[in-house]
Amino acid sequence: MLAETQSRWPKLVPVGRRGSVLRPSSAAPGVFGVDLTAGCAHSCVYCPVSISSRGDAGNERLPFDPYTTEALAAALDSAVADVRTIVLSPQTDPLPPLGPVRAESARVAQLVLERGLDLVILTRGRFSRRLIQLLSAYPQQVRVGVGLFSLSKPLVRELEPLAASPYGRIRDIRRLAEAGIPFEVRLEPLIPGLTDTRANLVPLFRKLSEVGATRVVAHYLFLNPKVQAGLTEAFAGLRCKQTPAEMFADGPKATVGTIGLVRNLPREVRREGLARVMSWGAEFGLEVTTGAAQNPDLPRNPAPAAQTGPSLRRRSPTVISGYPTPPPSAPTAAAIS
Repeated sequence: MLAETQSRWPKLVPVGRRGSVLRPSSAAPGVFGVDLTAGCAHSCVYCPVSISSRGDAGNERLPFDPYTTEALAAALDSAVADVRTIVLSPQTDPLPPLGPVRAESARVAQLVLERGLDLVILTRGRFSRRLIQLLSAYPQQVRVGVGLFSLSKPLVRELEPLAASPYGRIRDIRRLAEAGIPFEVRLEPLIPGLTDTRANLVPLFRKLSEVGATRVVAHYLFLNPKVQAGLTEAFAGLRCKQTPAEMFADGPKATVGTIGLVRNLPREVRREGLARVMSWGAEFGLEVTTGAAQNPDLPRNPAPAAQTGPSLRRRSPTVISGYPTPPPSAPTAAAIS
């Protein structure tokens, strides 16, 4: 099984970088993203980012800048704008199952933290022991978001085939909690009848509570034209009662971060679904909230229960909306711009 999965991983292609390594956030001054690759190795069918350069099946190529740390150091030395926070690889994933990318992510993280800057990591990958140890030494500067929507192997296999296993991510959440690293769980995407059911979420919430999670940020799936074909195929494989086109037919259009124009699910579907998810989370002591950027037509969340653990969103409420998850389209394959 491992050999079969490894054969599907893309081949890294070292490339030069066009333009600055620092990408300013659209939502907050002082917040910048740093991407290591042009495209993402995780192949999540709901995400508009994919492998940038495709060859034959099993021979995809992923452009990668192995000198991102050096480029970042030079950019920080010469920066004119005030740089306070670095979001590590917001347009892709900084921790794919590819050793060189993971190693470079750790180098970037170390540089950022040693410079006294805040670091945000959003991932569906695994944390190495080295990275956990590094982050634990700078708890006041670090915020982590771990993407997760199910413990079900069929759901995960169909929707995010090359992301880390959900139980692997659960183990990392335990390690983050034990190390005192501020984190939140990103419960996304919620899909009506598939991932937003009580049968799917209660086992996940129970496990999250057991490993020390206290905060969950939940978002429903939105439809981007780039993912509709892949979602349609995945929905068929999961025997979903509706196609994506049918599910989103009556939903409003919205602009989400740098992703651009998308179609949301109908307002009442999201409102009622999120209310249920929040109540189920509360059964396990989890504070479940959602983001205004993904739900501009919904009222603000009701006041949540008091939280005892660290909060990513309260420390920096604009960072995540400036670099939404799932991430936006990748740069061209020629170089990382």
